[in-house]
Amino acid sequence: MQFAINLLEYPWDILIKTPAHLLPEMTANLIIPAAMIIWLSIINIKLTGIIMLWIINGIYKGLEIFNKFN
Repeated sequence: MQFAINLLEYPWDILIKTPAHLLPEMTANLIIPAAMIIWLSIINIKLTGIIMLWIINGIYKGLEIFNKFN
């Protein structure tokens, strides 16, 4: 009987927890890298350009690998 009660409560528990974690984690995953890039560009613009090229190159290579499997 206890298993049936837990099974009925499980989907509602996930639906309640998801919005509570979605907004803070999403904003942190966007704001922190953007703030680091801005901070680094204030310190040294040349190094920021080189790092951005590496990031763009890495994204491009990752998309190439991803597209080979599709």
